[in-house]
Amino acid sequence: MRNTTTKSKILAASLMTAALALSGCTVSTSSATVGASAVSEQAGLPVAVDGAKARSMVHDSLKGKKIAYIPMSLQFDLTAMWGQQFKSLFGSLGAEYSESDPANNVDTQIRMIDSRIDDGVDLLIIQNPDVGVLSQQVQRAQQQGIYVISVNVQGTQSSDAYVGSDHTAMAQDLAERMANDCKAAGKDKVAIVSGFATDSNSIEADKGWEPVFKKHGLKVVSKQQSNYDATKANEIATVVLQQNPDLCGFAVIFDVTALGVAQAVETAGLKGKVGIYNFDASRTWCDALADGRVTAGAAYNASGIAVAAGYAAQELFLVGAPAGSRRVMGYVPHVLADKSNYKTVPGACYGVS
Repeated sequence: MRNTTTKSKILAASLMTAALALSGCTVSTSSATVGASAVSEQAGLPVAVDGAKARSMVHDSLKGKKIAYIPMSLQFDLTAMWGQQFKSLFGSLGAEYSESDPANNVDTQIRMIDSRIDDGVDLLIIQNPDVGVLSQQVQRAQQQGIYVISVNVQGTQSSDAYVGSDHTAMAQDLAERMANDCKAAGKDKVAIVSGFATDSNSIEADKGWEPVFKKHGLKVVSKQQSNYDATKANEIATVVLQQNPDLCGFAVIFDVTALGVAQAVETAGLKGKVGIYNFDASRTWCDALADGRVTAGAAYNASGIAVAAGYAAQELFLVGAPAGSRRVMGYVPHVLADKSNYKTVPGACYGVS
């Protein structure tokens, strides 16, 4: 017979799987060893329960809980939209929600997270700007009993839950689209504009598009990091175009960076001749697509990430397993969006209202 610990971990993983599935996520789980008394067999909802009782249990588990959201920046449409959804959800459940804006400054983000850990919050929702830079913060939070959820950018130190898009799969799909477009244009040069280079999105993207470029005989003439800064992306693209006026296209991480690249392409008089392919498809990006400044994007269920993170938070508090005792992750789906379909692609053209 399985012991109490095994049963509890199976229950916790099952509840998280169900929660993430509601937002279109695919899920994988892993568990750390916890004491047999860590979580009772009655963790989560009982086998038989009515709607009123279930609702009461969820609300009671969140009431008064302190939840802090600290992404890389709140200046992006994507992260600001998540914040709006978190505020609405957690406020309706009686939790004390707060958010902080590091403005894309890693040192500031670390200080903000450390401060919230010292304040004794119950849950942190974070983005990892680098695979290892927040490892100490995640570990310290979990050691102090604070749950951690990572959104859309993973770190080497596993949080209690990760929800986001599959950046390798998106890069593969975009690279195949680029290969087809370059073949049609009779060109073979491409350039990559990454994020911080050491962030998981950039690392995972390289695993996606570089093998595809190699397979199709495309030459990567430049690979540089933009730090997710549109101005820096513009400067990079300007130099690349001066050196390679016959470039086929840019493979770019995220729309904010792609828009900086688009400005450089337009200034060089190459709008419509040099393609721009990127992750994400915000309302601003869709406007750029409509007037021909960008070419195609991997539009993922952006709002679904916030939904999945919200469910993950509810599951963590409802089940009550110790922070860091088991870890789960899930992906949201994506679709390639271009001028032919972007108005009908789920998740495309989102914005902050």
